[in-house]
Amino acid sequence: MRQSDPGAGRRIHARLSESLVHVAQSGVVGRKATASAMEALSARIETGGTVAPERFRHYFALVRAAQQGRPAKAVASARKLLAAGALTDGAITVRPMADAVMSRSEQRHVRLDFGSDSLATTQIVRIPDGDVPAVIARIEGALALCQQYAPDSHALLAAVTREIIPVMGRARDGMSFDGCSSVERWGAILINMRKQRSDLGLAETLVHESSHSYLFDLTSLERLTMNTMDERYKSPLRLDPRPIDGIFHAVFVLAHMYAFLREVAENPAAPEDLQQEAEEVSARRVVAFNDGYSVLERHAKPTATGRAILKRIRAMVPPA
Repeated sequence: MRQSDPGAGRRIHARLSESLVHVAQSGVVGRKATASAMEALSARIETGGTVAPERFRHYFALVRAAQQGRPAKAVASARKLLAAGALTDGAITVRPMADAVMSRSEQRHVRLDFGSDSLATTQIVRIPDGDVPAVIARIEGALALCQQYAPDSHALLAAVTREIIPVMGRARDGMSFDGCSSVERWGAILINMRKQRSDLGLAETLVHESSHSYLFDLTSLERLTMNTMDERYKSPLRLDPRPIDGIFHAVFVLAHMYAFLREVAENPAAPEDLQQEAEEVSARRVVAFNDGYSVLERHAKPTATGRAILKRIRAMVPPA
């Protein structure tokens, strides 16, 4: 159903490494020592170093400042990028957005990193300190469930996820959110713990959001389609019409959600009630996938990369 991908998580790091050298040699980061430090960081990434999500945030701020002709901001972002701490060991860290875990400055950055037109920063609410241990335990339990009963899905999730940030989500205009991911904080996923889910549902949400990160990894500098952003079509995962690239992301993650659920449903070691739940939910994911895929067949103008990915995910899910 799904083949392993030993390159998962490394493509976006390779592009980052190349870009750091280019930016360092462009002169926008000021002193030679700063440029040399950026080139050294690039070399460490090339040899397998894994970048923490906050480094991606500072990198994108640096690139934007350079493009906008703001040298002081570029230099400041370069220094933050270099001071962001040691490269990670690749483990997944669960860091609730709570006063006991994050400073208010860090919490502000979480809101800014994940906020968008479809997710207002005011919807991202901190976890009460007293709830932190239980929230961490729930997330770790969902990760353990995935690892035990869907090891292929867990391996892919672990390859592209460095940080899970549980929050208490607030609804807006009657609509809530399950989670969120962002290429500008690549490797981190936001999870709304106000949503009521089963253990399987929480694990599936983690797979869902990590699949967005995986697609960012596959296409870090490439387009999926040639459609314009003002085109809007019915989405299988959203009530509001979405751009074609948004529907592409939805269909991609649905394929991986389905693969996860089938792993659990077909794993003889999984408890019978968990297998049954996975069986029932996977049937709904097939319908949603095929609904979204049909929209792409009718309206998408895929690039060569987009066509290859569509062919791959089509093979993962049975037709309706």
